Amino acid sequence: MSKASVLEKAKKLPLLPGVYLMRDADGTVIYVGKALRLKERVRSYFQKYHQQNDHKVFMLSQLIDDLETIVTRSEVEALVLEEQLIKSYRPRFNVLLKDDKRFPYLKITLKEKYPRLMITRRVLRDGARYFGPYTNAQLMRETLNTLRRFFPIRTCNDKINSKQTRQRPCLDFFIKECSAPCVLRVSPEAYGKTAQQLGEFLSGKHRSVVAPLETEMHEAAEALQFERAAKLRDMMESLQRLIGQHKAYNASNLVSRDVIGMASENGTCAIQVFFVRDGDIKGREHIFMDVPEGSTPGEVLHAFLTQFYTEASIIPKEILLPEALEQSEWIENWLTKRLGQKVQFLVPQRGSKHKLIDLAMRNAELALFEKQNQMQKRTRREQALVELQQELFLPRLPERIECYDISNIQGTDAVGAMTVFEGGVPKKTDYRRFKIKTVEGANDYAMMAEMLERRLKRGLIEQDSLKSQNGSTPPAIKFAKFPDLIVIDGGKGQLSATVKVLKKLNLEDLPIVGLAKRQEEIFQPGQSKAIWLPRDSEALYLLQHIRDEAHRFGVTYHRSLRQRRTVHSALDDIPGVGDKRRAALIQHFGSVTQIKKATIEEIHAVKGVSKLVAEHIYAALHVEELKDQSSGKTT
Repeated sequence: MSKASVLEKAKKLPLLPGVYLMRDADGTVIYVGKALRLKERVRSYFQKYHQQNDHKVFMLSQLIDDLETIVTRSEVEALVLEEQLIKSYRPRFNVLLKDDKRFPYLKITLKEKYPRLMITRRVLRDGARYFGPYTNAQLMRETLNTLRRFFPIRTCNDKINSKQTRQRPCLDFFIKECSAPCVLRVSPEAYGKTAQQLGEFLSGKHRSVVAPLETEMHEAAEALQFERAAKLRDMMESLQRLIGQHKAYNASNLVSRDVIGMASENGTCAIQVFFVRDGDIKGREHIFMDVPEGSTPGEVLHAFLTQFYTEASIIPKEILLPEALEQSEWIENWLTKRLGQKVQFLVPQRGSKHKLIDLAMRNAELALFEKQNQMQKRTRREQALVELQQELFLPRLPERIECYDISNIQGTDAVGAMTVFEGGVPKKTDYRRFKIKTVEGANDYAMMAEMLERRLKRGLIEQDSLKSQNGSTPPAIKFAKFPDLIVIDGGKGQLSATVKVLKKLNLEDLPIVGLAKRQEEIFQPGQSKAIWLPRDSEALYLLQHIRDEAHRFGVTYHRSLRQRRTVHSALDDIPGVGDKRRAALIQHFGSVTQIKKATIEEIHAVKGVSKLVAEHIYAALHVEELKDQSSGKTT
């Protein structure tokens, strides 16, 4: 369809509220919008004034090839329909929520005879009551566990009607976190009252729950039931602690409100939301949005409000905004209809509400700054991988890099370390450690060859095992995935030894390099000259990082083995010293050296060490001195 045809179609649109969809030449929806008067709104995209002053309008006017409209009965209907279509089509010129993660909610299944309390990430129209969203899932679970001690409501999936479903109650009953409706230990009326109280507490009506407890406590005290009064007092104090210490700036104003701050730069917008309920800041969350070029802050804010509150189960009475919003009455009417009470947008200029806005704005700026830092780091990592591929002439991008290092002291306690980076970041679950088994003495070349050969042989065996399983994964698969690049910590000698291993295993196609520490030279098989990367090269930074990580990992393992061997040689052969006494001695003195400095009485003072064992320990640690004394020598 030509642009003239689209314009002609726009001229025939009615002056009614509705939604319009713009499509490109391929039939793809590129923009969804709403209008109070469809004809006037759509025609504005073809007017020179708007095209010259609004970059997005200009781009849409150039790309639009077809137009589709849907008439609605009101602007509120148009708003809801627009949001549904944006989520369905995700048009490139609409502001979109960047991540579609769902936060957890607490749910009380009111439609059931004995309601359940459960955690869910989906809000459905099923007659249940939802509370949230909770942005801190761990805190939500801690809150849930605490509440169940005061409101013993079930969390199981049993279908309980009027008949007993179990022979005896589960563990929750015995730890007083459920009143056992499954064995009819509680009437539906009493159970329903508990569920109602829990709902009131979760909705922020703390006083309605705490006040009856306070009255009951006073009545118990007057009746001289002091044990019951003390129990009620402890319950009240625990609930008060659960309510929390984080109050809003004006705690006397208990109106529920959301506070929104925003910061935008380079096509990304960070939205910070504070959830204020019953005078408490219940939580906060930041959400990132992709912002098309030419979008105004008002458009971004409008898109966020419609998309965010479509999913929200709790609508606040007040929403504090950082700036005024055009046509805000549309969204206010829509939210008012959802809540059943008046919802207001406020742009505070002073006072405690303005302080909340400032706080949200600063947090949004911080979240955006951190997001940009993450994006820059990711860009540098991607740049490093591309640079490595180019400089080392690798057949593919080195998504997986394995680095190998040897750690020993003149051949003793020799160990090997394998570290793994995927996408330029450490993958610590794939790190592996090797005890050198076949090499004696200080021969780093042979140790490196042994470690790499063991790793690759194991990988080949696991690959064969995977093939024989016909697609199903056998257990203990740790080495089947081969790297895109092997980095050896060392120069030509270490590299030459490992290349022989690749030839022996017919794996010469695996790219391998050696990285020498002294001048950060990179050696490749068959190349006499080293490769020098610039000192500020991202590729060099990555190689240094993975090499240093392999060295750290190997040295840590080497030290632990050496320390274990030292302790073993000094204590384990002493009669009467087993694992427990050895651990007690090391814990008490700190090291074998300190034990050696101790007297027999000091060793005997350690719990579990008898006088005879203390004498054995002292004698074993001072054997040379005692020999000298017996032969008449002085020490």
